[in-house]
Amino acid sequence: MGVRVCVRVRVSRTGGGRIRVEVTDPEAKALPVLVPASEADETGRGLALIDAVAVGWGVEQGAEKTVWCELVEAE
Repeated sequence: MGVRVCVRVRVSRTGGGRIRVEVTDPEAKALPVLVPASEADETGRGLALIDAVAVGWGVEQGAEKTVWCELVEAE
C-alpha cells in the first residue's frame, strides 16, 4: 500500500460570483509545478486541468501547504 496523507479540503464562496477550492496537506516542501503532459503520460495533468478551468490558482506555504483555485460560479 502507498503512504497515507491526511488532507483538508475547503470550498467557499468568495464574492463576485467565484468559488474558492483549497486543498491543504502537511507536505509543505513538495510544491506543485505546472508542466506540459504528453499524450503518453499517465500523470501530471492535475494542475493543467485546474489552469484550464480556473480564473486563478496558487500555493500558500507555511507549516503546511495549501493549493487553491478560484472558479466562476455557474448561473
